Amino acid sequence: YGAATPDSPLSPLLPHAALLELDDITLLLDCGWAPPFTSPSPALDPLRAVAGSVDAVLLSHPGMASVGALPYARARLGMGGEVLAPFPIYRLGHMALYDAHQEAAESEEVEAFSLDDVD
Repeated sequence: YGAATPDSPLSPLLPHAALLELDDITLLLDCGWAPPFTSPSPALDPLRAVAGSVDAVLLSHPGMASVGALPYARARLGMGGEVLAPFPIYRLGHMALYDAHQEAAESEEVEAFSLDDVD
């Protein structure tokens, strides 16, 4: 990520996300999160504050650092808009979310999002 400056439209939002505001369009660059998936998580407070204003999410890679908070943000925070990613990133990210959910469910109850939220 580039350093955010007062005149820069790029603002770090989470460790693995940035908010890009250009004119009247708000893009979220990645939407990462990692286990444990507890809700509410203070780590997601910055995302909670802007979720309703996001027009689209642009995913840069399929790992949890890029897609981990996406189902939670869409299902619980009301984040709408398109999810933009090349097809391989979208599909691999989908599989990574399923795997992370199943792995977490074996050792703890996952309350932040369900597999239905991933779909």
